[in-house]
Amino acid sequence: MSMKTFLDLTNEKEVRKFVNNIEEIQFLQLSLFHDKKYTKDATKMLQILADNSELLNGKVDRITINLLNERMPKDLFIELYNLYKKLGDAVQYNIYIEHKYLDSAYEDGLIKWDIDTILKANLEIEKVCKFIKSSNFSPMEALAYAHRYVSTVAKYNSTKTDYGYWHNSDQFFVGAFLDLPEIVCMGYASLMKEIVDTLDMPGLKCDMLYVDLDFLKKEGTGRHARCFVTIKDEKYGVDQTVFDDPTWDNIKDGNKICSKYANFAMSNDCHKIENNKNYWFYQPKFINLEDNKSTRVLTENRADGVAYCNSKNQIDQFMIETINFNVLQKEHPEKSVAEIYEILNKMAKISFDEQTNRGFDGYLKQEDLILTKNQANELFEINNKAKIQESEETL
Repeated sequence: MSMKTFLDLTNEKEVRKFVNNIEEIQFLQLSLFHDKKYTKDATKMLQILADNSELLNGKVDRITINLLNERMPKDLFIELYNLYKKLGDAVQYNIYIEHKYLDSAYEDGLIKWDIDTILKANLEIEKVCKFIKSSNFSPMEALAYAHRYVSTVAKYNSTKTDYGYWHNSDQFFVGAFLDLPEIVCMGYASLMKEIVDTLDMPGLKCDMLYVDLDFLKKEGTGRHARCFVTIKDEKYGVDQTVFDDPTWDNIKDGNKICSKYANFAMSNDCHKIENNKNYWFYQPKFINLEDNKSTRVLTENRADGVAYCNSKNQIDQFMIETINFNVLQKEHPEKSVAEIYEILNKMAKISFDEQTNRGFDGYLKQEDLILTKNQANELFEINNKAKIQESEETL
């Protein structure tokens, strides 16, 4: 019997029929959604194949899986992970997602990923969110940790291609997890949004933005992606909107411990010309995500039109240092207060240098820490007492 070339499975019944009458197939396609929604059979289809993985070995050359978006529902991710683990390298996998960008000359783009990268990206987001929740971070601390993670996840690196820039790997959060990462501003911004959306934390919401800019000290224009964050945090007395840009705090030397916060939780007036020496910003506008986030729509809705500040306390250098000290202590429970303070001291300098080099008049007024060693000691002890109390409450 000759090998069939292609078979498309769209529901549980078809998958069961296939495994009950297994035959050699070159390309096995799993269509897990219909009419822009995952079917009720989607997870079951993957589970059946995983449960019958021994029958598939040597019978299927390649499995193509069509997903709605790179970020999968947790139950779907678990079943896809199980299928991959059971079949291992015996089968080749292709993951396809169709994206649309309604502002682009290219209306759609079929993007191909390898399964290792897709699984790693989803797993990493789950890990980040699990750590934030287990650390009992406040919304400002959660944002600071997400900013640290995203800005250090991978070096800025664009996809080398001459066509279709908007649907290159570097435009999506998954690009950060390729063996050789490909990620630019849109990728960093989308990763930040995926983390905040997955957290689903009261008092923390993230939108993606695009902003056009002119260079003031040289000829040229550009378009840049950032995040617009709505945040309410009783611990720090913050209730407002902020702009956040992990791209411009990217660490070029791969240092994941000592990160920058020059472009963290920037004020609502951060784009005004009086606050910038290097760039003339056109007011940022929202990127709406539709159809399970697979369609991007550039809107005319301006972020400054909905920006607000009802905070009891104003965000400043001292608050940012305090937030980052608290985050660092949770990240590095084995380190002493002196060691954490030294990391923060290095972060302060490179963050101030970044702000200066960008010609941006932001929160940072000096390269030396405003947070004193005595204040750091007090924070350290408060956090330790809170940790002990949390442990006692779980007994």
